[in-house]
Parts: sequence; structure tokens; C-alpha cells
Amino acid sequence: MLEEYMLNVPREGFAGYLRGYLESTSGLFFSIPYEKPENNYKYPTETDKEAADRIVSGTVMAVMEPWTFPDLSKIEWQGSPNGYREWPWQLSRHPELKHLAHEYNLTRKKEYARAAEVILTSFLDNCPPPPLSAPGDSTINWRTIELGIRMGASWPYMLYSFYDEFPDELLERIAESLYIHGEQLAARSTEGNWKVMEMNGLLHIAVLNPYLSKAGEWKAFALSELGREARRQFYPDGFHYELTTNYHEASLNNYQR
Repeated sequence: MLEEYMLNVPREGFAGYLRGYLESTSGLFFSIPYEKPENNYKYPTETDKEAADRIVSGTVMAVMEPWTFPDLSKIEWQGSPNGYREWPWQLSRHPELKHLAHEYNLTRKKEYARAAEVILTSFLDNCPPPPLSAPGDSTINWRTIELGIRMGASWPYMLYSFYDEFPDELLERIAESLYIHGEQLAARSTEGNWKVMEMNGLLHIAVLNPYLSKAGEWKAFALSELGREARRQFYPDGFHYELTTNYHEASLNNYQR
């Protein structure tokens, strides 16, 4: 099925092709300054290393609320330690994957790569995408705002950091999921500040993964939508039409990304 998503790339030896592509473009990708994950994924007093080690030990965090799992493959993606609905939404933005990748790039500790592999595999195994007809704000793990954030921030950095550490099968699953994310974002996008995050994610998929068969189509669509939304959402003085500094920053940052 993988070959259906690719543009002139054979299924046989795809993982090797992908590693070669990522290696050849990694210098350009990492010339972009690193940006820490959004949202509260670690304690205020916690160092980056302490947070990475905590994740490896089985404790993940969203909205400043930790939840410990004896096995990272058993993360409860649809639940919450305190019943707060925002918890699984923000966990599904995958800040842990980007954080582990950054610490791996600094230390080359393979336990960070292994933890990321287990977390990502758990997500792929337990969080199937909804129908393309589903509203953008429906589902727990596949709301379009989460898709935009993880495609425009977490997954690209993770993939460029771990492509030599992940097994062939996982690289193939990632490529397939990138295509599915692209289809979801193109079909289910919403409006307002969400739209800017969604199109940021779709544009990252299209630009960073030109081997995907719809990359050109998605790039044109995302650029058109971003331009339209910029004209619609920002007043002539530059401020966002929702008139809150929080969403002004979120929309501006995602547009600039």
C-alpha cells in the first residue's frame, strides 16, 4: 500500500531511499533555529535532561499534569489522569518526541531514540485516523489543530533526528502516516487560528516530503489558504482579529513558520 502514496519511489528499499533523502537535506533542515515544543510538557524547575530522563522512565506530561506508565507502549492516549479533556489533546501534539530528539542530538544517548520509537509506535498502533468527512474538531487524537502542530513542529524534528535510529518498518509507517496527515489536513481544515496551524502543518508535509504523491497539490493549497487567512485574520495594523495576545502570537508564529 505504501507505493500508492509515493511519487516515483519504489516500495522495495524505501527505508534506504528515505534515509538518503533525509541525510542529504539534514544540513538545510537543521539550519533552522531550534524552537522548544509548545505547551506545558515539563515542570518549571525541570532541566531539559531531567525531562528527557523522566520521559524515558515512563512519565509523560500535558498541561502540567504528569501520568506515569510502567511501559511507554501502554500510554493511554484517549484518557486523562484527572479527567481534563485538554490533557490527551495536548499529549497528541507530541512534544515528548521533539524533546527527546533534541536531547538525543546533544548527547547521542540511544535510550532517547528507543523511547521515541516506543511512544510513536504506541500512537500509530492505538490512534487510528477518523474518516475524511469527520469535523476538524472531532476525535481526541486527530483534531486538526493537533495534526497541524505535530506536522509543523514535532514530527519533522523527530524524523530528521532519528532516521538512522528507527527501524525500516517504522520509517515506512511514518511515511504512510505523513501522507494520511496530509489528506486529513487538506480535507478537514477549519477556520480561525486553527486554520493557520493546520496549513503550517500541511505545508511542512509538502515541502519536507516531496516524494509524497500529493506534495505539489498540498503545497499549492496550503500557500493559497495561508495567504487568504493572513489577509482575513490580520487587521491593517498587524494585530490578529481575535484580539487576544495569545492567539495573535499563535497565528503569527505559525504563519511565519
